[in-house]
Order: sequence, then C-alpha cells, then structure tokens
Amino acid sequence: MFFSFFGGAGIGVWCLAEFGAGSMMFILDIIVMLLLLALSLRQFRKNKQAYDALAASENQKRVGKLFNLINALQWAVIFGVSVILSRIGEGKWIIPAIIFIVGLHFLPLAKLFGVKRHLIVGVGLIVWSIAYSTLMPYGPQSACGPLGAGLILWLSAIAAIWPVREPDSQTENRQ
Repeated sequence: MFFSFFGGAGIGVWCLAEFGAGSMMFILDIIVMLLLLALSLRQFRKNKQAYDALAASENQKRVGKLFNLINALQWAVIFGVSVILSRIGEGKWIIPAIIFIVGLHFLPLAKLFGVKRHLIVGVGLIVWSIAYSTLMPYGPQSACGPLGAGLILWLSAIAAIWPVREPDSQTENRQ
C-alpha cells in the first residue's frame, strides 16, 4: 500500500510539473494509484489472518520495533538534509537527496524482512537519484526525478500483488 501511494505521489509531482493539476495525466495517475491501493488492500485483507498470527510472535515484535526505528531515522535524515541544503542555498538537491535517502532506507529493510525486492528497490532509487540529477537536462531540478522514483515504487507494488502461480503438478510430472 505504501509503494502504491508514494509511487503515485512521485508520479503526481511529475504530472503537476509537466501538465498541471487538471491534466488527463494527473487524473490518470490518481486513478492508477487508487487502483493499486485497492488491489494492495485486497491482498492485505486476503492474508490478514496470516499477518495477525505473525504479528503476535516475539520476533515480529522485534522486527516491528526495528522497522519503526529505521523509518524514524529516515525521516529525521530527510528533514535534516533538507534544512541544511536550503540554508546553504542548494535547495535544488533536496528531491534527489530524498530519493537517495529513501533508497538507502530500503537496504536494511531488505535484510530485516528478508525481501530481496526491497534491495532492488533501494538500489534502484539510489542509482536513479544520482543518474537523473547528473545526466538529465535541468539536472536535479528535473521533474523526471519524482517520475522515475514513482515508477520504481509502482513496479514494486505490482510485483508484491502479482499473483504467484504454483507449478501445475501434472505439467511437472510430464517433464
């Protein structure tokens, strides 16, 4: 759900910069974001019993505390870096810095949750923050930064809700 929302927010920032609030692209972004949120919520509800059972374990309580700590640290660093960049007159680097920091925060989360996709998302965001801010026209002020970050997050949301098909036992037996 978080990837759906924050992906939509990043793409929404791009849509606003490129097309404006009343544009079809912005409306399409909101529709896709709501669709992904609905699909994510459906997936969550479908697995709610398993989530609840897991949440009661001591290990999961420890994981939850570490998750909260990592997220709090991420937001504190984002706030601090944003203030510093603004005060030194380098506000144009705030968005790439945020994308970079969010990418960094996925690295310990990948290990914490044992989810390789988080590692891919984290590295993708880190590489994207550097690439777009140094290679794109308009550099760090390019609206492509939030667009790319949003797409990375949406792809991860889609991967998380995509149905996993179990191998067909009849097909497996024939091979």
